[in-house]
Amino acid sequence: MKTDDPVQYMFADSLAKIRDVKPSVSAETLKAIHANAGVGSAVKLVFQPMARNRLLLRIQNLEDSFDSSSQTYPINMPQLVAALWAGSNTGAPVPNNDVRETSITGNMDVEEMNARRIKWQTTTSRRAATQVPDLGDEIQIQPQQIRVFDIEFFPSESVVDKII
Repeated sequence: MKTDDPVQYMFADSLAKIRDVKPSVSAETLKAIHANAGVGSAVKLVFQPMARNRLLLRIQNLEDSFDSSSQTYPINMPQLVAALWAGSNTGAPVPNNDVRETSITGNMDVEEMNARRIKWQTTTSRRAATQVPDLGDEIQIQPQQIRVFDIEFFPSESVVDKII
């Protein structure tokens, strides 16, 4: 797993309240949790905070699609979301959350993007690139593919009180 920045995607109102808080999960444990979710060594995660309890997650498969050893990585999204929450919240249970796939720019749901896409009529019958279908909560990241997800957490007030 590769990340550009340390995990900094949740916000706090007051730094004085969280000054003595220690991470609930060590870096090694977090790496193991990510591996269990399917994040391999060639998968890069990029986090972008959007608002309180909301982040944009960009998942990239860095392998070359023309390399014979490249592979598609299945990633279990509920496990990955739980790992993201556990990595920045001190032992609080994972709250209800909403995970939506968006366009690569993160400004439109992928279903809306596909509905708006121009469908060219051609005279030749060229086949489109093969897309590996997702299996329930498990998404497939093909070589050289980038997928973007908008994740929003809905913690209860008691969970927020434990965190802060």
